[in-house]
Amino acid sequence: MTGEHWTEYSIGDGTLAIACVGEQWKPSNEGTSAAFEVENLEEAIARFEERKIAYDKVDSPVCRMAIIEDPDGNKLIIHKLKPEDETGVCK
Repeated sequence: MTGEHWTEYSIGDGTLAIACVGEQWKPSNEGTSAAFEVENLEEAIARFEERKIAYDKVDSPVCRMAIIEDPDGNKLIIHKLKPEDETGVCK
């Protein structure tokens, strides 16, 4: 993805992604990140909002994401891949 490092593993009906994408996401004393694909991103985001959990919404070339941080600063990401016709990326 965009010349960076991104690996995805299928886990049952889901996906586990391990990434190092850009300077702002390198492991540091600010924490690391884990990403999980969800079936319905908007529904999952609604749960954050119901619980008043702060999040950042990101729209990448291949997916939409919501990023939260745990108390230690580790980034936890939920995402949904875009359909191929929206990305222009072959799978």
